[in-house]
This record gives sequence, structure tokens and C-alpha cells, in this order.
Amino acid sequence: LAHDSDGTKTLLFTGSSSIRMWKTVDADFPEFRTINTGFGGSQFSDLLRLQDSVIFKYTPDVVFVYEGDNDIALGKKADWVESDAKEVIASIRTRLPNALLVLIAPKPSPSRWHLRAEYIATHQRLKVLADQDDQVFFANVWPLMLDERQRVRGDLFTSDSLHMNAEGYRIWKDHLRAVLKEECGY
Repeated sequence: LAHDSDGTKTLLFTGSSSIRMWKTVDADFPEFRTINTGFGGSQFSDLLRLQDSVIFKYTPDVVFVYEGDNDIALGKKADWVESDAKEVIASIRTRLPNALLVLIAPKPSPSRWHLRAEYIATHQRLKVLADQDDQVFFANVWPLMLDERQRVRGDLFTSDSLHMNAEGYRIWKDHLRAVLKEECGY
């Protein structure tokens, strides 16, 4: 399943509800085969536990991981998130040695804005992990979702102030497409 016989690359998106609810991922990356295995409420530790069914039953060319958001909301500190992320990275790098891995930064949201310091600390740690491996990349969506005063843009979210609307996903799509092209070479 790595790619179709015509050479089409496979992108696998996994992680918490921000991935699960991305209903336009196929249309947003039309030149790729896309697989969405997001599952609501997940944390890095859940991804590690379920990795066989949500990652390794496929053989993607690129794995996009969105975790950390729920970890922080449930009280985990940046060092704990980093530790769990290291295990996920090591597992993917071992079992899919040719795949590229993109860690998507936990996004800002109005409902979790009070936790922003821990989010920023987590971003720094995830970026360091990505910088240590030339097949791992960090997609920092955080600054793209802030206004000119460096506050989260409420207009990017649904009424629950946690999940993104179409405009939030457009920002993600544009940024992840740039990461694919400029950093991953796709």
C-alpha cells in the first residue's frame, strides 16, 4: 500500500479529533492517496498503543501526527509529551524506515488558551526532536492561527472553541502542503 502502481505517494494522517474531523483531507491533497486514521480524544500514548491499526497496517510514504493537544489539556507537561513523542517517533522510524514523519504542532484554541505556555514548551521540544532526524519534520501551525496581537483567532473554530472550521483547515492545508513541498520534497 505504499503507493499505487502509478507512483502516487500515500499520506497518512493520524492523531486526535482535529485529524478525525478533517473531512476534506482527500480534496486538500488530490495528487496523493490519503488515509485518515484520526481518533477523538487521543494522546501520544494512545497512538503508541494503537499504532498497529492506525499506522502500520498501512505503509505510507509520509505520516502526519497530530498529538499533544489532549495530552496537555489532561495535565501532562511538555517533558512527558516529549517522552511519549520520542517513543512514537522511534517506532515509526524503526518499522517504516523509508517514511517521512511530520509532527503537527498542537494548535492554539480559545478553549485551551490558558494552557498556551505548556503548548509553547511542547512545540519547542517537538521541534528539537524533529531537528535530530532528517526524516522527521515539525509543522508549526501555531503562529498561523494567531492574530496580529498574538492571540488565538476565534474565527477559525466551531462553536465549541476547540475544533476547527473550514478556514482553520484551510490554514493547515496550506501550511502542510508547503512542508510537503519545501521540506519533504513532495
